[in-house]
Amino acid sequence: MTQRSRTIVLAAATLTLLLLAGTAAALYQSTVGLRVDRAPGEVVLVTQPELEETAKGLVNKFLEGNPALVVSARVADPQAAVAEVAGGEADLALLRKDAEYPGTSAGVYGPDRFFGPSRLFELSSQIAFYQHVVLAVPFLHPLQSLTSRQAVALLDGENLAWADLGVDQPGTVAVRPLAALTAPGTPTWVSPTEDLILAGSLHQVKMPLRPLEIDGIMPTRISIATGRYPLSLPVVLVRRDRQPNLLARVLEPYLVPNRDAVEDFGEWLGSQPARDVVYGKKQPSLTLAAVGDVMLARGVASKIARYGLDYAFGNTGERLKRADIAFANLESPFGTTGHPIPNKGIWFRAAPESAKTLVEAGIDVVNLANNHILDYDTPNFLETLKILEENQVRYTGGGRNYAEAHRPAVIEKNGITVAFLGYSAFGDIFWTYSYPRSFSATDNRPGVATLGENHLEEIRRDIENARRLADVVVVAFHWGDEYVEVPNEGQKRFGRWAIDAGADIVLGSHPHAVQGLELYKGKLIAYSLGNFIMDQKREITRRSMILELILTRKGVQQVRVVPVRIQEHQPQIQEGNPAYTLLERIRAISEKIGP
Repeated sequence: MTQRSRTIVLAAATLTLLLLAGTAAALYQSTVGLRVDRAPGEVVLVTQPELEETAKGLVNKFLEGNPALVVSARVADPQAAVAEVAGGEADLALLRKDAEYPGTSAGVYGPDRFFGPSRLFELSSQIAFYQHVVLAVPFLHPLQSLTSRQAVALLDGENLAWADLGVDQPGTVAVRPLAALTAPGTPTWVSPTEDLILAGSLHQVKMPLRPLEIDGIMPTRISIATGRYPLSLPVVLVRRDRQPNLLARVLEPYLVPNRDAVEDFGEWLGSQPARDVVYGKKQPSLTLAAVGDVMLARGVASKIARYGLDYAFGNTGERLKRADIAFANLESPFGTTGHPIPNKGIWFRAAPESAKTLVEAGIDVVNLANNHILDYDTPNFLETLKILEENQVRYTGGGRNYAEAHRPAVIEKNGITVAFLGYSAFGDIFWTYSYPRSFSATDNRPGVATLGENHLEEIRRDIENARRLADVVVVAFHWGDEYVEVPNEGQKRFGRWAIDAGADIVLGSHPHAVQGLELYKGKLIAYSLGNFIMDQKREITRRSMILELILTRKGVQQVRVVPVRIQEHQPQIQEGNPAYTLLERIRAISEKIGP
């Protein structure tokens, strides 16, 4: 090779080395801006101010199970948060998706000068959870539901007239903080002219509050976590995506040394502990629907004969079947046997096949402790027990002997066990000395369990036994004065005594009128659920309700009164003005119960 050739080759090699050095320098300069300056176990999370408390709660919960990692959270406005993730100043961002953030779906971040259109990193976003707000009212407030438009107007600070909500009543409705209800001395219910209550999260809505349906959707963990509940906004997790190209894979250990820790936190956000932080700790629950007197004889039997077995529960059966457990006071026996007890005056007996109406309506358990279940004496009572058993309807408060009458009906659903007991204040009564047959069960005579001063120790033992068998104890009392809306002193004394003895819920029947509800030591007493299926015609006897309770292992979590009016012997759920009027009446009656 000539000197000239060697000179040319050397010059070319030198130029190549210079070009390679320049390229390496350019590559270094480009990647330095993309490198995450963090230790392998360190994660930086940035979020907007509205999510600060939730983000802190999530970080703290995550670190409980991952103590070797270091996760910090700070606040920035949404656009700045996206820029921080893009630039590597933060690893993740939690942002409420009430706006679109440019670049978080397909946008590409990184310097243009070297990598051009095939940049190393893209930002992606995925829904992490839903931030929600629940509007709640005291459980006897007459408002039941709102449209999403009405709810948003209230949340935006507008006052709505009752007329705007379809109710022909004076007064306005607005939102006020949840803390206003929890202040000392606040009553259990609020006048209908007062405000709604704003609860920030579902888990804050507990007795004595109940949530409002929005667009017909009740806020539950499922409806919120799936985004079905209208007052929920998705919160997205923004991150740098891992790219499939070779250069990204080669450089990633240098550029993102904490990739594994970041991905661990991102995956954890979909876990149950993370959901517990956002929505409140998940616990087993069930819905109990309770109704009053169900009488399928006399005029009701005529309607059934004319219109079919599905007539009685035709307008309410679907609602009852939605409950995990449905309870009723069975006011009429079933069958064809027996003879009327002499001198009693009013006797009920329904056709055997009408028991199927209970099954079709989803009634799981009935109370037999009342003043009509033995109208046709022992043979028909025993026939009734057999018919109920054949139809797999549980019963309490009555039996073939004392032990069976005092035995609780125990039902387990959703991991929660509920025990039902029933007692009649009329068990010791008889109607003629020529045939002194009372309804009380004895060791060798069928009948019912009895409520009275001389029976309290028996009832206490029953409640204690039920408590050993179940998480929640429900006691049904057939008591009180007929056609009276306010419970008498005896009802109040016995009802509160039952709670003190260990009952969680007391359900009353017999007055043929809806009476008030009381929270006593955090437990619920419904003094009379009124009629439910009945042929009486007085207006007071036609007002009714479905009492819907959400139960956990600790007792009643929420109460909802569904207003019902009996028309043509058939219960019908009320809406609009009729619903408002009935619920307001129950609230007013409840305020009269007093100490």
